[in-house]
Amino acid sequence: MDDSFDFVMVVERDKTLTEAVFNEDLSLVQEILEKGTVDLNEVDSNGRSVIFCAVNRGNSELVKILLNYGADTRMIDKYGNTVLHWCGSLEILNLLILYGADIFAKNQGGLTPKMMAIRRGVGQSVIEEYNLIETRLRVPKKDPVRSSSPDQRLPTLLQEFCQEMGWQNFLLLILGILFISLYVAYTITGMSRHFEYRQPIIMEGHHIKL
Repeated sequence: MDDSFDFVMVVERDKTLTEAVFNEDLSLVQEILEKGTVDLNEVDSNGRSVIFCAVNRGNSELVKILLNYGADTRMIDKYGNTVLHWCGSLEILNLLILYGADIFAKNQGGLTPKMMAIRRGVGQSVIEEYNLIETRLRVPKKDPVRSSSPDQRLPTLLQEFCQEMGWQNFLLLILGILFISLYVAYTITGMSRHFEYRQPIIMEGHHIKL
């Protein structure tokens, strides 16, 4: 596996962007990208786009510009390396992770970005940051339904029930329950009025007249 980085990037369609990135000319890089006429994810013969060069240069502002214009952090070169495999900067490391770089990706030699960083002798602070990020990403997320209180679980359970039953059927069920409730209420109210307004019993002699 190739541990060296070839800075002679050959992008036939537009060498200007490659040269601007190589020279770390931020204003020219910005000007080129604003035109929207180049593909910044185009690769050279080694399968590397311009962000590989920017990361290897350790220029966080340059990397940030490329990322903001859509540089792909998950591209791999012909040796299986991602841009993260060439990262030796703490700030750039966090930028790449923020934009979706895979910290657990392995190259053809079976090395992760952290292993590659150790092999290349980067600063200890970067290695410690790799450890922190790896630990954070490996922690399983808690199940919000199981970890919440019964009152918090109710909306989730109700939503799951509605999804299984179908929202249309659920609405029909609610309307049916509402109709039955109104009917029962009306019936009870009508019976109470009947007893309230019935004619009094009049006693005439030995006969009872309503």
